[in-house]
Amino acid sequence: MWMPNQEKYDILDRSFGHHLAPEDVPPAITRFSENAKVDVLKSFLEQLTKFEAWEKSYGTKNLGFHGASLLFIYEGEPSVADPAPPRLCLIDFPHTEYLKSGVTPKLEAWKEDDHDGMLFGISNLANIFQGVARARS
Repeated sequence: MWMPNQEKYDILDRSFGHHLAPEDVPPAITRFSENAKVDVLKSFLEQLTKFEAWEKSYGTKNLGFHGASLLFIYEGEPSVADPAPPRLCLIDFPHTEYLKSGVTPKLEAWKEDDHDGMLFGISNLANIFQGVARARS
């Protein structure tokens, strides 16, 4: 991501998030969103809320996710005249199964925990984005 104060890109590889302790997540989100305006953070919060509602109403009943990730995308360069809107994407589906096709033994072992974990994670991320937006307002 572009760091205007340092006039360089801050590049974090995918292992960065794997080593975060729970208490390190809010500062990491703050760092990631350093160039984001409050409306970008509010957009992510709105998208997280919609995704949570979808997961509760459809995903829990129809899909078994294991190891999926959320990708947050926004234009952080302030000089861009007409930036694309922020996007939240669900990615990494190697262990996702459609529940209507029957529950496999592998899926049976983690289906309940994964949905609870996904909802727990979405709720925590929403709270973190809300806190960061509130601090910037």
